Amino acid sequence: MQMRQAAPVRRAAAGLAVVAAVAAGCASRGDDAALIQAARTTTTAAASTTTTVDAKTDLAERSLDAAKADAMALTLADLPAGWTANPGDGQLYTRSRPPAAGEFGACLHLTPEQLGPDVAGFKSGSFTNAAGDRILTNVTMMASADAGARQLAFFTSVTGPVCFAHAVKDAATPPKGGTFGEATGEAVPIGQIGDGAVQYRTTVPMTTADGRQFTLIEDAQMVLAGRAYIAVFYGTRSGKPFDAALARQLTQKVVDRAPAA
Repeated sequence: MQMRQAAPVRRAAAGLAVVAAVAAGCASRGDDAALIQAARTTTTAAASTTTTVDAKTDLAERSLDAAKADAMALTLADLPAGWTANPGDGQLYTRSRPPAAGEFGACLHLTPEQLGPDVAGFKSGSFTNAAGDRILTNVTMMASADAGARQLAFFTSVTGPVCFAHAVKDAATPPKGGTFGEATGEAVPIGQIGDGAVQYRTTVPMTTADGRQFTLIEDAQMVLAGRAYIAVFYGTRSGKPFDAALARQLTQKVVDRAPAA
């Protein structure tokens, strides 16, 4: 019985985790697998493949950025005992929309010019524990620290938490026969971390096909460290937010790995 009940909740939690895509623009387009793999294993080897052809040079540089983002993201070794990594080892991307793009940016009426050019980075696989808590990291390397600061500023908008919550709900898929209630969003104080930080909390009630009710809560911490734009997502299905002290400790680990330039 417990296994049958847990399955729809896991699916719902996975659906809610698309907040990572909403906030960090992680749909890659046209990646060159060979260059990305080279960048992931050794940045110096990837650098040596750079040519004078603009397109290849740009791709090589983006691949290097993706590798830097990969090196920053949380791994299973960073987490306390009891966590497991879901199948798949994450996704490098060399061309993706910037962090504030998508439904969130549309809600804020941001133009392509305001959002800026495509970016490179890394979205980790997700980690879960026995309670059903979930962690996912998305690191984006912006063109400059100023470009990152402009992205983070979008998330300080008064309507940002509401736009974020609606974007999450619109992108999520409830379990078969289940429904989501009204999503709510709020800004949560995060204090000083990195070169600036914003935290949102999205709460979504869910009812399964057999009438059981759960409350899904996802905390999204967006932090700037140099030109690295870090988004770490902490989700629960218990109706209580993720442990704040552990979340800050883990996010700080990612910040501490940011490259100097």
